[in-house]
Amino acid sequence: ANARLTEGKARYHSVQLRGNKRFSDGLTLTSFLTWMSNKSNTNYTPQYPGDMPLLVDPGTPEWIFGASWAWDLPFGRDRRFLSGASSIVNAIVGGWQFAGSLRYSSGLPLVITSNNNLSPLGYGIKYANRVSGTDAYLDERKDFNPSTDRWLNAAAFSVPAAFALGDTGGPLADVRGFAGKSESLSVSKAFRFD
Repeated sequence: ANARLTEGKARYHSVQLRGNKRFSDGLTLTSFLTWMSNKSNTNYTPQYPGDMPLLVDPGTPEWIFGASWAWDLPFGRDRRFLSGASSIVNAIVGGWQFAGSLRYSSGLPLVITSNNNLSPLGYGIKYANRVSGTDAYLDERKDFNPSTDRWLNAAAFSVPAAFALGDTGGPLADVRGFAGKSESLSVSKAFRFD
């Protein structure tokens, strides 16, 4: 998809996969995987007038995986077990459901800035310089511990000269924040009134 705005332009590409499965015993599974590329030149402050390349959007993760499940337990009226139970027993053991969901996403692109001595000249932000050949990440990201490890390598970025603008120029596609992880479980009970 391409969009042209009076302020700039944006380009969004996406691939989405989704699966659903219902089982006869009351179990339902749903999952999806999404890859996204969202770039625009309206999500950052341009360094030079007229110089507005398309950069990755800082609010869009590259990957998202989600899954959910629900299982109606097979106990009580119209179920596999105890289907002929009295109304009192059915009120206790029937109508239970276990459900859960999870959502994992890759980290968001980061914007690395520096102290801004150009704000009196109308620049709202001053980007840092990127030091070539230096890894932006300091510690191994797989086993990262926020209490003892540092996520970014400060030596990979430098402060621009007094009236220079910095060369990172906005959100960085290859420097991302923490991955997003969300998981939930629930137990619910449906009551039937006859």
